[in-house]
Amino acid sequence: MTTPFIVGLLTDPAKVDKGGAIEVKLRDGIPSFLRQSNQIYKQILIVSGLEKIYEIGPFWRKEENDSYRHLFETIGLDIEMQNPSKLSVLYELVLSIIKHIFEIVPNNTNLIIPDAKEVPVITYKEAIHLLKNNGEYIIYGDDLGLVGEMNLSKIISKKYKSDIFVIKNYPDTIKKFYTKEYEKGLTETFDVILGGWELASGAIRQTNGEKIKKSMLLSGINPMDYEFYTSMVDKAVEHGGFGLGIDRLIAKVLGLDMVHDAVLFPRTHKRLIP
Repeated sequence: MTTPFIVGLLTDPAKVDKGGAIEVKLRDGIPSFLRQSNQIYKQILIVSGLEKIYEIGPFWRKEENDSYRHLFETIGLDIEMQNPSKLSVLYELVLSIIKHIFEIVPNNTNLIIPDAKEVPVITYKEAIHLLKNNGEYIIYGDDLGLVGEMNLSKIISKKYKSDIFVIKNYPDTIKKFYTKEYEKGLTETFDVILGGWELASGAIRQTNGEKIKKSMLLSGINPMDYEFYTSMVDKAVEHGGFGLGIDRLIAKVLGLDMVHDAVLFPRTHKRLIP
């Protein structure tokens, strides 16, 4: 699928991350943005009756983090499907894709990547516990961030002999309005971390319109702006999916320390020319 690149409202409003939307000027007085993700559009396609879809395309975020893994413009693989029987169906697909890439593409790394079903899977709560036990100042409800994910990767690598792992069931204060509730205060969500970098993020989606609107309000989003979306996903078929950062994956395959070095013309707030 190819979904719109230029949109009239935020397609993935930030909650704890700093990836703001980049505005474009099309006509005076009409809000226009480069998409932050294709989240809303891929869900609309799935609930309209398509069983499985994927898209490889660009995304834009006005990143405030001047870091080794953030860009204003990046390429991602997005997958969405109907009726994943459980969350592991989604993250095991991500892990299988990454494993396959490392098997078929010559790489410059010594990263240990087990088969999908052998990859360590921990909950967000367990992640916080591991970090605190290893001297990091972090409290439940915090976003793990760049430093937390890197330090956690070192702990996991030493403990499980794996350079890739999954964190699941994040608090609803961290994850976004379209993620399904796992149990009170927790979500059916996951991140895949490879070599200290978040490479993929996914979830089973919320299909209760009232819960979506409540989550939007708590995130500072006006539900009226998204009525077209909530009207379609309310009581819709169960579905879920993920996004995988291709630029970050290429950087890891090549053994690079900076995602910028995996992109021919990296776009950042310091580099827009050439």
